[in-house]
Order: sequence, then structure tokens, then C-alpha cells
Amino acid sequence: MPVVHSRAVGVLSGLLMSVGVFAIEPAQSAAPTFYPANSSSSLVVNEGIETPVETIDLAGDAIRLSGLNGLAEQVRNVAQQVLNLRAVPIGRQYDVAGSLAQRWAPLNVQRVLRSEFDSLNDVQQQDILTALEAPSVERARTLELEAIASQNSAEFRDYMSRLRTQAPAASRLALIEQLDTVQHFSSMMVLARNAAYPVLQEHLKDWQPTAGWAVKTQTQTREFLFYVHRHTSNEQLRELITQWQTPALQQWLQQLEPKLSAL
Repeated sequence: MPVVHSRAVGVLSGLLMSVGVFAIEPAQSAAPTFYPANSSSSLVVNEGIETPVETIDLAGDAIRLSGLNGLAEQVRNVAQQVLNLRAVPIGRQYDVAGSLAQRWAPLNVQRVLRSEFDSLNDVQQQDILTALEAPSVERARTLELEAIASQNSAEFRDYMSRLRTQAPAASRLALIEQLDTVQHFSSMMVLARNAAYPVLQEHLKDWQPTAGWAVKTQTQTREFLFYVHRHTSNEQLRELITQWQTPALQQWLQQLEPKLSAL
């Protein structure tokens, strides 16, 4: 199971966040830029007096609520876990980190996220914010963060063991697969690995990703979503899917993937 890191995972919403069933916890790295929980406020100078003025940052709010602000950290975590598992010397770790930082710095990711959001019209932007602020999406964010914190627990391991030996109902599986698709969760996890793996191969000449890693990543991400929503009813899942299916939100996410892949 890939370690999922907060997309806020944290698409992830939690956006978001790579090897082995229970990978070694990655070394701490510089955190990406996060936006405040509410609309951002700034200080403007008026005749030498700093006065708090509420400003609107729709792009910042959308990025924060979607969890996409965790993508740069996710890429670094993917690389760090491979480095940890192979006990790579610190000097070579710096080389890998430096190569990734050239393209996958948090500010570079923020630039792409904002640029694609700003390309949408005012109505589309507001539709995205309305969808991401819906109670069902907010509840899902909370559940994702709780699940992320539980990844090393006995409950999590027991649930995954049962999930892999007792096939879920076809209707439930279809809903989880649909949720993953509209959230672009596993596709973003694959994108993070696609960014990290070539750099690892460049610096670790004897390392190759395991065969079929992309399919395995998708499967494991969906298993994680099963755990996240283990107490969520099918009706609640349908409501959550409906919010993520908002046309403007899907357009933004679809525009992002090729742009992020090109970093």
C-alpha cells in the first residue's frame, strides 16, 4: 500500500500523497505552501498604518480545498521512500532532491494550478468553489485525514487484509472506482511517481520500478479509498461523486494533468 500523504494530502482532498506494502516513513522535507482555511486576508498600508483587509483568493481556496497543493511534497516523498529503502548515502540523496527541486518545487506546482484555474471564467471558478465547499466534500476531507493518520495502525492492516480476501460487493466497488476517477486520485498518485522515477533511475543506475507499478498504484489507492469510506453509505458516496462531477471542476482537473506532467 503506498503511503498516502495529505493532499492538503493531502487529491488529492487530502490530494494527497510509494513503495512496498507499508513503506518506511520518509524523512521530513520542506513543506509546500499552504493556503489558510478561510479566504486569505492581507495587510495593506494606509498612511503608515497596517489595516487588515479581506481579500478574495479564489484560486488559493480551490487549491487548498482540492488538496492539490500537496503534489510537490508527494513527489518528494515517493523519491525519499525509495532512497530510504535502499539506504542511499546522503550525498546521493541530495543529488536526487536537487534534480526534483528544479522542476517540482512547490512554487512551480502552485504556478500551474493557479494558471489553469485563472483560465476559467468567473462562473466556472465559483462552481468549483461551491463544489469543494459542499458538506459531503468537507466530510470526505476529514475522513481522508483520519485515514492517513491511521495507516500504520492494526485496524488499517486488518481492514486491508479483509478487503483483499473478501471481495466487496460489485455495486460498492463501482462507486469507489467512480469516486477515484472523478477525484483523479490514483491518476495523481501515478503522476507523482512518473515525476520521481526517471530522476531515481538517473541517479540510481541499478534501480528500476517494479513491473506493473502503475496498475498496482491504482489498485492500492482504491483500497485506501475503501478504508476512508468504510462507514460511508452508498447514498453518501453518490452525493460526494456528484459534487466532484461538477463540469468546471472536472475541466480544471483534466487541464492540470498534462501541464503537471510536463513539469
